[in-house]
Amino acid sequence: MKESIRKKVLDLGADVCGFAGIERFIQAPEGFHPGDLYRACQVVIVIGFGKYAN
Repeated sequence: MKESIRKKVLDLGADVCGFAGIERFIQAPEGFHPGDLYRACQVVIVIGFGKYAN
């Protein structure tokens, strides 16, 4: 599943795509933990786009 998501995201133009389990956010301030937005969250999908100078 992760690889199919990663491929789709990159095909749509993202520069990077990664996955992080919610345990990585244990020290996140209140309101910034993924579980604060969606209680059943287990994994966060991170998508990045580079900024290019012309």
